Amino acid sequence: MARYGILIDLDRCIGCRTHEVVCQGEGNVTVRHEMLSVSRANPEGTKVLQYLPVIQEKCSSCRTCAQRVKEGLEPRCIAACPARARVFGEFAGLADYIAREKIPHAHLAPF
Repeated sequence: MARYGILIDLDRCIGCRTHEVVCQGEGNVTVRHEMLSVSRANPEGTKVLQYLPVIQEKCSSCRTCAQRVKEGLEPRCIAACPARARVFGEFAGLADYIAREKIPHAHLAPF
């Protein structure tokens, strides 16, 4: 079985927490983590706030999403992300995607 992962492009993430709402809508009990926020300077020297979402430890044990993946579908949080900041796929492929797309601020976690 392939090892899957979830990639979050931190430059695209807007901190909306839609992934939590969708997960809870599937009947999963989700622990609400505080998102870390940091400020950093963009290339123009302007400080910007960046949200660092936490991928739930329960994602890979979620029966609903595990069944969806087994059927060839993505976890619901991927399609629900309004900023298109989340990508799902094989872990090795996502690591290649980060390099190919030159995503400087990425968070990649196993699913």
